[in-house]
Amino acid sequence: MLDDHYARLILQEFQALIYRLLRQYSISPYQSDYPDLVQELRIKLCQIAQDFDGQPLQNADDRYRFIAFASKGLTWKLLNLFKQAVPETPCSSLDLDAFSSELPAQNLGQASLLLGHYTAQARELLNQREFILYLALIQGELSPQEMMDLLEIKRSAFYEMKQRIAHKLAPIYQEIKDPPD
Repeated sequence: MLDDHYARLILQEFQALIYRLLRQYSISPYQSDYPDLVQELRIKLCQIAQDFDGQPLQNADDRYRFIAFASKGLTWKLLNLFKQAVPETPCSSLDLDAFSSELPAQNLGQASLLLGHYTAQARELLNQREFILYLALIQGELSPQEMMDLLEIKRSAFYEMKQRIAHKLAPIYQEIKDPPD
């Protein structure tokens, strides 16, 4: 167990790792769970310091190794906290509950079939990376930054890819907008 003085020094010296990680995952200080996440990550940082086999406060080489070790450990802790907070949903299924209040019950099944039909058409028109982005966009569960991280692209490439998708799917969109009788 770390003594209080050493734990305070570790937190004082390496707390920036926590804030950088939260910023990297687009966690704003204005979100309601921000203080809880910071506290959980502080506790994890102290546990990581306890398990570390060097002296990060005194040795420069150990400091470098500790930063890498702590960054990885804190990332895994944050991802586990995300998993606990949000129930897992399958990536391929789309939530039609939002439409159910607007659609009559007999049209809900038809809407599901149409959505599957248009998704299949989109799959034929788009390459694999564009299709992944298309699914992420229509599901609306990921932020633009998370989508960029998923595809490992920069902001400009992200918006260019969105424009290519819109251009390739323009015929499908027109069919959705003006369905045949």
